[in-house]
Amino acid sequence: MIRARIGIAVVSAALGACAPSPTGLFTVMGTGVAGLGDEGVASSEAQLYMPMDVVPGDGGAFVIDWNNNRIRWWDRDRDTVTTRVGSGLSGDGPDGVPARETGMNHVTDITERPGGGWVIADWHNHRLRVLEGDVIDALYGVGEPGFAGEGGPAATAQFNYPVSVRFDSADRLVVADQGNNRVRRIDSSGEVTTIVGTGLGTGFDPATGESLDRCVGANPLGVLDCYTGDGGLATEATLNNTLGQSGVPMGRVELDPDDGLWIADTKNHVVRYVDPATGVIATAAGVGGVQGMDDGPAPEATFDAPHDIALAPDGAVYVADTDNHCIRVLRNGELSTAAGVCGESGYAGDGGEPTEALLNAPYGVAVDDEGRVYIADTFNHVVRAFLP
Repeated sequence: MIRARIGIAVVSAALGACAPSPTGLFTVMGTGVAGLGDEGVASSEAQLYMPMDVVPGDGGAFVIDWNNNRIRWWDRDRDTVTTRVGSGLSGDGPDGVPARETGMNHVTDITERPGGGWVIADWHNHRLRVLEGDVIDALYGVGEPGFAGEGGPAATAQFNYPVSVRFDSADRLVVADQGNNRVRRIDSSGEVTTIVGTGLGTGFDPATGESLDRCVGANPLGVLDCYTGDGGLATEATLNNTLGQSGVPMGRVELDPDDGLWIADTKNHVVRYVDPATGVIATAAGVGGVQGMDDGPAPEATFDAPHDIALAPDGAVYVADTDNHCIRVLRNGELSTAAGVCGESGYAGDGGEPTEALLNAPYGVAVDDEGRVYIADTFNHVVRAFLP
C-alpha cells in the first residue's frame, strides 16, 4: 500500500499557528463533536461521527467515517476534507454509480488494489466493493450474511461482516471475515478459501441471524473456548469476535512485507501471528482470555479487546487497545504504551506527550511511511496523530 508522507509543516498548518512541538500528539481532523459535516472544509472544521480507521494514501489519507456511512479524504496539500464514497445515508448500493451517490452501511476499510482502484469492506452489507475513479461497483459477496462459497468464486460467496482487507505480495486479497471468525483469501482467479480459523462459535439461527454457540468473552452467554490452535496450522485455530447486529468492527488484520499475517484477536485479548512459510499460528502478545493493561514481555503483557493493528517502517507493531483507551506498541518482544493513559478515557492532551493524552475507545490505528502514527479516536469523533 502507498503510504502518505505527511510533513510536519502540513500537520502544523492543520492545527493552526499555535501548533506545539511536532513530537507531541495532535488532533489532525475533527471538531470533537459528532456530525455529518460540510464538504471542502479544513480538517480542523470537518465533523466526523465515530471514525473507525485511517488509511494513509498518496497525497493524504482516507478516514473511515463509520456512523456517517462515508469514506472521507484529507488532501494534505490543500488541508481540505471531502467525501470520496457514500451518500451519508445507510443503504446497499446502487452499484455502477458515482461513489458519492451510493449507500454504504458502516464501511470499515479501504485498501489500494494492484493495477488501480480501491477495494472497500462494506461491513454491514456483507460485501466487498470496488472504487475505480469516482465510480463504485460490486466486487465480492452476495450481500447476505453467512459462510458459503468456499473454494468457489468470491463474487457469489457469502461473507459475514468483512471488516478489513489487504493485498499480499502475490496480489491476493486477504479478508478478515469477522462474523465467521475466519480470515479468508481471494486469489487472482477470484476463488475464495479460508486461511485462518475453523469458524467455531459462528453457528447461526436462520430465524434471527444470531449465533447459537457463542465464544467465551464475545458475549455474556458464551460457552465455547475460542482461543485454541497456537503452534498448529492456522486453519485449525479459533478466533473470537463479537457477532451479529450487536457487534462492532473488530478482529482486523495486517500484512508485513514478508506476507506475515498479524491478527487482532479481539475477544481473546491477544495479537496473533501466522507464519507465511509454514501456515502456523502463534500468539505474539497478550495472555489468551485475560483482560488487563500490563506492559512488559509480550507473553506476560495484557490487552483489553485489541481491535486493530498497524505496522511501522521500523518493524514496530502498533495496537489499538480499544477498551483500555490507549495505543500499545510491540517492539523487540516488549509491549509498552505508545499513546493514551490505559484505563482512563477522555479527550485531553493535545500538544503534550502522547502517553499523557486521553483517548476514548480508539478503534483504529495506522502508520505512514515516515513512522507517524494516526489514531481513530472513535468516541471523541476525531483523528489524532503523533511522531514517536
